[in-house]
Amino acid sequence: MLAKNGVSPVDVVNELNMSLCGRLVLCNDLEYDGVWLTHLFKAANVSVMFSLTDIRYLYEYWGLGKANEFKKVYQSLEPSLCHRALPDADRFVNAFKQM
Repeated sequence: MLAKNGVSPVDVVNELNMSLCGRLVLCNDLEYDGVWLTHLFKAANVSVMFSLTDIRYLYEYWGLGKANEFKKVYQSLEPSLCHRALPDADRFVNAFKQM
C-alpha cells in the first residue's frame, strides 16, 4: 500500500532539506527521531542539510524556570489522536507562543 500510494523517500528528504536547510531542528526523542531520519536519508541517498538535536539542550539554555514553564504549557495543550509527528510539532510551537 505504501509503495503504491506513498511518497518516495527522495521526495520526502528533498522537501525536508528545502524547508529546513541550514536550520537547527529540535526533537523530543533524538534516539528515535535521529535513527528514523538517518534511515530515511540513506534510503534516498541524499545528504541532510539541517541539524537535528534534542530539545533538552534548549531547556538547558533556558534554565530551569523557563524550561518548566514551557513544559507546563506544553502539557496543558490537548494532544491529537492522529499520527503524532505533526500534532507534536504543533503543540511545541503553540506552547512556545503562549510563554
